[in-house]
Amino acid sequence: MKLINPSMLKGGPDTVNIWQSCGPVPALGVVQLIFREKAKELGFVPYVGEGSAIFNCLHVNAIAPFMLKVLDLALHDDTPQGSVSERCFPVGGEEINWKNVSETFAKVLHAEGLVPGPQARSVTLDEAGEGELPMLMASNVMFASRRAEKLGYKHNGVGLVES
Repeated sequence: MKLINPSMLKGGPDTVNIWQSCGPVPALGVVQLIFREKAKELGFVPYVGEGSAIFNCLHVNAIAPFMLKVLDLALHDDTPQGSVSERCFPVGGEEINWKNVSETFAKVLHAEGLVPGPQARSVTLDEAGEGELPMLMASNVMFASRRAEKLGYKHNGVGLVES
């Protein structure tokens, strides 16, 4: 979509090294990009407050089989069923708290030499700086997959912390 509709570009992950997140070669995902940029900006990996807000995430490999099912359905049904919003299939994955996500990224980014220590730090929302990552960390990011589940979607991918 980024290549087709550049007017949709917004935020740090879309404006920083956009060529890294498109194309047929393995690339960092949006979450990895914004964590890296925030770690470079602050010199450490943050989490907001206690880090208890929930992040719902999934790996692209967890969604690919379901996307193929949706495409197959679209190709075999000449008449769209329901409204546009009824044909949208949000999918959810593992629910983990931001503190665990940040701690995992801190270890990885420290091993890569991007941050000096392997510990994540608690900060206030203001101390976390600008951008989408602090706003996401201060909120519960959750998805309900009811429509997708009716079509057979079931999350069974490896979690972010394990991968």
